[in-house]
Amino acid sequence: MAPLRFATDRELAYKRVRALLAAEDGTELIEAESAAYLHALLSSGDQAEEDLELHFLERDPVVTFRLLARTPSPMQPFCVSRGCVNGNQAQRKRIQELRDSLGWRSDDASFDNEKFDGWVPIFMH
Repeated sequence: MAPLRFATDRELAYKRVRALLAAEDGTELIEAESAAYLHALLSSGDQAEEDLELHFLERDPVVTFRLLARTPSPMQPFCVSRGCVNGNQAQRKRIQELRDSLGWRSDDASFDNEKFDGWVPIFMH
């Protein structure tokens, strides 16, 4: 997935995502030295623990992320829904839910119209 873009200043975006994650059941925040990095240990019910790392870029209102399962699960061999990309769909959904609940957008959102108006990913040919 593309990095995430926010519309506020970096410190406010950091505080909002930190508060949101702190309010989630099963989430443990691992303290960082600055507002440029956030590390959280996520777990929920039947899902295994995952490490979420967020890096806030200094000059741009952009957040890069990494969501890594501590015990990997097998992914689907293929996907048939529109806009689907191979990969762990549960982790992708978790990032999308975080993005949407914060009011952020994907950095590739400017290409949304282009993606489905006659453009077909190369692996679909």
